[in-house]
Amino acid sequence: MNNIKLIDSYPFIGKHFVWLSIPFSVVASWVFHTMESIGRTGENPFDGTANDVPITTMSRGIEIDLREMLDEPSENIPKPIKAKYDTEM
Repeated sequence: MNNIKLIDSYPFIGKHFVWLSIPFSVVASWVFHTMESIGRTGENPFDGTANDVPITTMSRGIEIDLREMLDEPSENIPKPIKAKYDTEM
């Protein structure tokens, strides 16, 4: 059997292991932080922010369609909700 030390087997990693562990730890931390941020954003899809489901616009569209199908007068039918800052609410 060879009595070769691990440092001799991997000379670059053995000498610089401490300095390589810092960037790898930062990358791993960034990945987990990003995954948590994405999870928090998708956790509540009806919050009313720009990335959420436009539930108010959808429900108003359904209301308008139903009232038109019931032949209600046009003055009782609400207007569609307009987008604010290119975002539907």
